Amino acid sequence: MAGNYRRERKHDDIEAQQREQDLAYRRKHEEDKYIRESYLRIAEEARAQGVWLYDPADRSWYNPNEFIATFKWYIAGHEKVMERIQFKDPKLTLEKAHKALWEFAERIINYEREARETKQPVKKA
Repeated sequence: MAGNYRRERKHDDIEAQQREQDLAYRRKHEEDKYIRESYLRIAEEARAQGVWLYDPADRSWYNPNEFIATFKWYIAGHEKVMERIQFKDPKLTLEKAHKALWEFAERIINYEREARETKQPVKKA
């Protein structure tokens, strides 16, 4: 008798454990589906605006297709993605960088010109 009770109890425990695992799997599946859909919405919004996605945390640029393919691997949750990602036009950013680089080059040229005029030694790299 006692042996049958133990077997029945063990069977009930196994069934309960299987139900819990099944529920956990379903929750995880639904969460992954929600995250995937949010990535697709973000990428679609970027396409509609004609911009790319910029991640300032690691200074990376993603076109909408790259974003879908890579970003899901290291951020879980739509809210966290929206906190981290910025919609930017890479052409405007490139123009700003080009302008900043040109201004820096002019500063170097002006400094060397002033140093030559005052006959100060200019250190060559």
